[in-house]
Amino acid sequence: MSNDQVSNSVCPHCKGVDVIKNDYNPTLETLFSHVSVREYSDRPVEEETLNLILKAACSGSTMGNMQLFSVIVTRDEAMKAKLAPFHFNQPMATSAPVILTFCADFRRFNQYCRFRNANTEAYSNLQSYHWAVTDALIAAQNACVAAEALGLGFVWLGTITYNVDKFVEALQLPKHVIPVACIPMGYPVKRPALTQKLPVETFVHREVYRDYDEQRIDEFYREKENSEETRQILAENPDCDNLAQVFTKHRYTQPDNEHFAQVLKETLERFRAAGHKSIAVVTRSQAQADSLSAKLERPVRELPRKAVKLSSPAYSSALGLLDLVISTYDNERANSGVSGFFRSLFGG
Repeated sequence: MSNDQVSNSVCPHCKGVDVIKNDYNPTLETLFSHVSVREYSDRPVEEETLNLILKAACSGSTMGNMQLFSVIVTRDEAMKAKLAPFHFNQPMATSAPVILTFCADFRRFNQYCRFRNANTEAYSNLQSYHWAVTDALIAAQNACVAAEALGLGFVWLGTITYNVDKFVEALQLPKHVIPVACIPMGYPVKRPALTQKLPVETFVHREVYRDYDEQRIDEFYREKENSEETRQILAENPDCDNLAQVFTKHRYTQPDNEHFAQVLKETLERFRAAGHKSIAVVTRSQAQADSLSAKLERPVRELPRKAVKLSSPAYSSALGLLDLVISTYDNERANSGVSGFFRSLFGG
């Protein structure tokens, strides 16, 4: 490769990194010119355009080609208004013509397994959730690149993970479906200037990870800390000596992070099956056992009738199916008892 084939001018963030110069590469141009857009015109996003964006989202890499994600498309103004408080009423949550919420989704594949007599317990765990989150974020980024290529702008709303429990309820997400990204998009009123990024070499490690000592931190953050943007931020936060303190004191504080982490942890309990292998049930017929199996979405095995009653009759009455349930799961909840088991399943 000759020297005239290499240029750093292609990417405004690529100082110190060789980038192959093309006469024109629209994909790279789109990626290198990305900005977050928070103001949208009244022009609606055409259905044809939206379909192209969704097709791009569904064309990315996925774990084992299982495609473990779903996209909730929000156009309805009433639904936007309903969701807005959970986004802390940020204007983009209601002004954008379209909002795409990407969900880590093992529900669909678990249903496929269940209807094909395959083991659905294989995917009710943290590993599977991680796969689904990765799939969903790849799909979201594909959608974003497509949106910008088609002239739209967008911004990522981190509030989707802050109030994840409320979005689960409002969007009627079943177990094994967790929202992980929310992206309002529309045609920009104007395109903001590029925000300053750290140089590419900040993030790149060759062969092994090289830790960041104070000298390297100073080197990588020097330009950002001395920028006009940072000076304006510090002027707005006079109690902070530097940009790092703005983040920890005001933007993303420890109490807030710990609170929302607990909300996320509790919501993730929906994703996993809590280790339940099967449920042994005394029913009046195998048909009733099969019906219960469909409701619980896990194997139900009929036992011979015994003269024992469920400790909490309310559950038996609510289900109208059984006289006794014996849980056979084998995790930390193993001693919580039958009533506790049913409360964990049905929210009682």
